[in-house]
This record gives sequence, C-alpha cells and structure tokens, in this order.
Amino acid sequence: TWEYKESGSGNRVVSSKYPTMNIEDIKDLPIRNISNDTCILWLWVTFPRLEQGLEVIKAWSFKYYGLGFVWAKTTKEDNYAWGMGYYTRQNPEVCLIGVKQNRIKPQVRNILSIFRHPRMEHSRKPAMVRDKIVDICGDLPRIELFARPPKDLLFEDESYKGWDLWGNEV
Repeated sequence: TWEYKESGSGNRVVSSKYPTMNIEDIKDLPIRNISNDTCILWLWVTFPRLEQGLEVIKAWSFKYYGLGFVWAKTTKEDNYAWGMGYYTRQNPEVCLIGVKQNRIKPQVRNILSIFRHPRMEHSRKPAMVRDKIVDICGDLPRIELFARPPKDLLFEDESYKGWDLWGNEV
C-alpha cells in the first residue's frame, strides 16, 4: 500500500484508511521466496506511483511486460468518479504486468484491458479482476498481497476461491 506525501488531511488521505509502506519497504518484501520462473505479477498502481511501480517490478525480479488492466472508476450512478490530483483529477488505476523468464501462455485472449466499475472502499479492487486473471492464467497457485476482502463475505465471495490472501486486513 503506497505511501503518499499528501497535502491536506481528512478522510481522503490514504494514511487515514490504514497503515502505509514506503517504497523501500515494499521493494524489500520477500516476493522471490513465493515466486518461481513462470510466475506472473499483476501490480496495481496509480499514475502518481507509476515510476515506483516499475521499480517494484524490477526489485521483485520481474520484467515489465505491459498493461494488464485500466480501471475507470465510476460512481453508483455510472458517472466517472472524481479523484484527487494536482493538474487533473485522477480517475483510473492501472494494473501492470510483470513476467519472469518463462512466460505462461494465456488461456484466453479475449479480455479487454479497460473496464468501468464503481469505486469501492479505499484500495479494494473489483472481484471481476480476480476472475479475469484466472481466465487468463488458468488455475495456477495465486496470492493477493495487501488484500482487502469484505470481512463479512470473505468465505462466501467466489472470486476469492483458490486465492491465498495476505495483508493486515485478512
């Protein structure tokens, strides 16, 4: 969970939602211990953290491959959501792909990278993304780091089936 140097305070500030980590601590996570040469990384970043996301991919011994997903966040009324930002109001979050030396062959090739979905609790990702990742990669071992599952529905939410979850909210 990226650390931001926000100006201001209030409930929109990331650190008011949960503890954050600095970039060096994220890069130092022992991902090499849970990944092998055929592992694929799906890393969510915001545009202000794009460069740091690329650093994390490299630090975790992956090679940047490309864009996995673009989540255009909407409101409950299906309008584009207003995010924070300095020059423009940020809306999308992107999921980058990192690969190791032995890339897996996609099981399907008909999944679009862009999708619209309502904004959720801070940092929680839509369940449909986990489904798309399984469709692409097949039923391989998988883990979601910094997971923010709905605590009341975790064992009922089919999108978590087959996933190991790690984070301070699991």
